[in-house]
Amino acid sequence: MTLPEVQTILDGITVGGHRISDQNMAMNQARAWEFIFGLVDQGEFQFNKETALKIHNIAGKEEALEWGKFRSGYVSITGSEYEPPAPDELDEKWLEVESQVNSESDV
Repeated sequence: MTLPEVQTILDGITVGGHRISDQNMAMNQARAWEFIFGLVDQGEFQFNKETALKIHNIAGKEEALEWGKFRSGYVSITGSEYEPPAPDELDEKWLEVESQVNSESDV
């Protein structure tokens, strides 16, 4: 979808030639950004697992296999030798990143 098409959807008008799932994805992304901006405006944004999963719950609703939680299955990236972490490693990986980000004085 083009940016003007996304704006048309956000204005409540459907865009011909696109799947409903594309429209839903654009709406989910808009809702996720509204949620983030709301947290920031209220001084309540925190970089933590709870916030990340709330954002994912909004952005990934009915798009991801599971939304609002870390994946429970294994994944691969076609055309890449990189192997994403196993599902049981995700909590630990998140805590490492969260610790790094929260140790920065000006993020």
